Amino acid sequence: MPVQATVYSDCLCAWCYVGQGRVDRLRAEYGVEVTWRPFALYPAIPPQGLHAPSHFRANFRTVEPHLRAIAEEAGLPLALPKFIPRSRPALEASEHARALGRHEAFHRAVFHRFFGLGQEISDRAVLRDAALEAGPDPEAMQAETERGRYRTVVDRQHARAVFMGVSGVPPLSLTSASP
Repeated sequence: MPVQATVYSDCLCAWCYVGQGRVDRLRAEYGVEVTWRPFALYPAIPPQGLHAPSHFRANFRTVEPHLRAIAEEAGLPLALPKFIPRSRPALEASEHARALGRHEAFHRAVFHRFFGLGQEISDRAVLRDAALEAGPDPEAMQAETERGRYRTVVDRQHARAVFMGVSGVPPLSLTSASP
């Protein structure tokens, strides 16, 4: 019976980004079925984003060597942020990609743009580029997310995570799949 893993993640979470390699290894070595779900790590960030406060930068400096080692192990570039964008547009766009069966590819493309390239992931042009890379039609994605089609989906997933006791990311929930 395969194990199913639900990973709550925000594209602002460096640990989620570098953890992709370990998730891939779980799949390859143990046949774990993984589903990524949205969890807004910093839901109060305003639409224009924030410059990273000193305590945020200090925390990154403390964990940076460990993050870099995990990123290197996974073959991922790592550009630590100086600016914290609002992740909500990316989370909603990811749900659009999920509806088309392209969630994980899009999720990875957004992660790469933020942590690999240092791009502003609340910027519609950056999300459109991620869609071009991952498969969803950028025009349709932008239209659907601007209409708010996936707002409720992200809200429900976040509320479910909070109900289950999630207070940060990347928590991992493991369950056995039915035969």
